[in-house]
Amino acid sequence: MPDLEELGDAAPSSGAHAAVKWRECGSRYDFRLKAADGSPLSLQVAISKTNGCHETAARIARLCYEKIEQGMSKDEVMTFRNSLQASVANKPAKPKAASSAAAPKEAAAAPAAALVAPSPAAQATPLPDALKQQEQDPMARAIAAASAAAAAAVAAAVAVQESQRQSPPKQPEIQQQTQQQQQASYQQQPLQHPPQQLQQTVPSEAREPARKTKKKTVVRIAGRDNARPSATINGVFSVRKTLFHGRKCFERLGECMVDNRFLFYSSPLFQWKISDRLDDAAPVFAFALSNDRGTSLPTGPEIEWMVFDGADSYSHDPEVQLLEEVIEVEEDETAHQDKKRKKKKGDAEAEPDLLLLKRTKLEEMAAAAWQLEQEGKLQTALMIDGRDLSRKNHLINGVYVARAGNFHGARSYEKIGNSGKRFLFYSATKQGWKISDKLQDLQSFAYARVE
Repeated sequence: MPDLEELGDAAPSSGAHAAVKWRECGSRYDFRLKAADGSPLSLQVAISKTNGCHETAARIARLCYEKIEQGMSKDEVMTFRNSLQASVANKPAKPKAASSAAAPKEAAAAPAAALVAPSPAAQATPLPDALKQQEQDPMARAIAAASAAAAAAVAAAVAVQESQRQSPPKQPEIQQQTQQQQQASYQQQPLQHPPQQLQQTVPSEAREPARKTKKKTVVRIAGRDNARPSATINGVFSVRKTLFHGRKCFERLGECMVDNRFLFYSSPLFQWKISDRLDDAAPVFAFALSNDRGTSLPTGPEIEWMVFDGADSYSHDPEVQLLEEVIEVEEDETAHQDKKRKKKKGDAEAEPDLLLLKRTKLEEMAAAAWQLEQEGKLQTALMIDGRDLSRKNHLINGVYVARAGNFHGARSYEKIGNSGKRFLFYSATKQGWKISDKLQDLQSFAYARVE
């Protein structure tokens, strides 16, 4: 445990005590604030850098916050934090209680020594009354005989172990001689209850089950010189579950990073951006233009990455590139089982009464046609038909009218009627038309690709 008194802590009047927070997801203490020039500034201290000590990590974070309050720059605070972490990591561990490898052997030999050579206090002459009572009581005589036999057996076992260490080739003869001594001891002093022989079993080594792994595709940003500004764009980025502007977005991996970094596509600017949060208005550390509206990743040497050099200026860095890689990660068995249990989205089961269903369908289409004709929308309406009514997802059949707003830059449609809410829209990520119950580019009941 590091010496906390020697490390110290921020002053009670400092705002560090309220600003420093514990983050369970990254096992770290961090804080965020604005520097003197108004730029955002964040810093974190992982407990892995303090030998697992929470209090030490929290104090280092509060001391760094106090230094920033006193006017120290971010680079100076980073150097100050690294020096504290290095001093904690290199601090020698406190000496443990004195122990030796021979302690178990001495503890194991102690009962044998106590039985073979009892202490003078144990050999003291008993009182006459107790001696007479022991001689007259048959149970006492049996217990005494059993103790003597056990002492002889232990002494013989100790002698066998000593002889095995000195002359291993003569082990069979020593064992035979020991057995003869034990039999002679038992014959001299017969026992009502012979001593039980204890067997020491060695537990089998616990074998960890083989963990399943799966391949995962990630992207790597590399090439930015660490001595230049915005070098924090370098790293490995993993895809996130949610989309941003209808495209995949990525978050940088790594243990206890100082700043978060996200890679995402900006639809209004037709750019791939690297920022500290998923926000199109957030500060940009690097960007690259996209010629295909973000359909593919900005890989290849022909992509020009403009990197922030400081003082509100960007310059082309030809060394910066985005590469796709395949890594192996441990597979979450629980999530895999939950995925198997999850039912497919769609209609629960086919309708049993097909005649009634067909009649209902015709009535809805007739009512929809009359309504669209009254509203003047009949010429712009679409009808999807052909899915057998006895099969699942037959509710995609119906009349669809254009909606007021677009989706992914294209016109979207909504089904009319009471048979179930359905939307028809174009997915820029899949490059096809989808039918779903929500206007979201996730799962769908049906889709058609467009080349």
